[in-house]
Amino acid sequence: MAVKDPSGQIVHVSEPLTDTQYTFDLDTTGVDLTGALRFAVVASDGLNIRRSVNTATVLLEGTATERDVLPDGLALGALWPLPARQELHAPISGVRPSNMDWQLVDVIGRVVRSGRDVHTGGESTLTVDVAGLASGWYALRVATATGVLQRAFVVAR
Repeated sequence: MAVKDPSGQIVHVSEPLTDTQYTFDLDTTGVDLTGALRFAVVASDGLNIRRSVNTATVLLEGTATERDVLPDGLALGALWPLPARQELHAPISGVRPSNMDWQLVDVIGRVVRSGRDVHTGGESTLTVDVAGLASGWYALRVATATGVLQRAFVVAR
């Protein structure tokens, strides 16, 4: 399986664990993944290439890096529940108070919900209403005066 970044550059190639499972690590150092990663299954017998874009479950796991914390110290944790149905919860942490603007963005970049919140310092949870959104992939963007953090999530009906 080959994984490409939004510009079409191959960032990883892997062999299957089983007939239906693949695993891979993505080193995104220096790679802008602002757009969505796209997955397609491509099979080849050496002469013919068959492409299948079937519904699949993709579990993206990651660890926090320095890029997950803004210069003002604000950090965005793992979103839950996944998939979201009525509400989406986003753990926020940071020592200092921060004014935050948040947006829910669909896969074609449209802002479908937005709001403003104040993080008072310490640990808190931003709760966003996702009721009424169509099933699909979205991104939560949280912006402060020092930068933007973004996490992808799925709404399922």
